[in-house]
Amino acid sequence: MMNKIKLIGMMVFIAAATWGCATTPKASEEQKIAAMMPVHCPDKQTCEVQWQRAQAWVASHSAYRMQIVSDSVLQTYGPMGSDTGLAFMLTKTPNLQGGAAITIRASCDNMFGCIPDRYLAILSLKADMQSAGP
Repeated sequence: MMNKIKLIGMMVFIAAATWGCATTPKASEEQKIAAMMPVHCPDKQTCEVQWQRAQAWVASHSAYRMQIVSDSVLQTYGPMGSDTGLAFMLTKTPNLQGGAAITIRASCDNMFGCIPDRYLAILSLKADMQSAGP
């Protein structure tokens, strides 16, 4: 009887995991490539604005609280505990022209994938960073 209950529980878990993966939007190969490219800001002022936007976006969209906030690193806690929620790490590397390259990484700790898709989340963050509004 106990083995039957375990088997039913396992089947329900697999079905739920499969259904969850099937309903979550996934990034295309082109979107994945675009997400992995750094954001380039041409000058110090633009970089500061983009960095502030990135910090605000991550604070409101990450599954985890901020752990490190500096002029060159933004990092949340996590990922941990089989969670599908995203943790983020951004690094800003200055260039010789006065601007910088901002690299963005997002990850979760779930073997079935992240919710939302990490690449789509990075593209959303990049769009917000580069938007013309305040």
